Amino acid sequence: MARILKSKKTHLLIFLITFVVAFLIFRTIFSDWEHFKAGLFGY
Repeated sequence: MARILKSKKTHLLIFLITFVVAFLIFRTIFSDWEHFKAGLFGY
């Protein structure tokens, strides 16, 4: 039981970290789209 709970907590933690990172990346893209585009394509 404890092992399952720990596994679920770890899974949730990974999900939360992934969500936060994705949110930060998307926020950066949308707030500074022109700069991001220039960096991505080298224009």
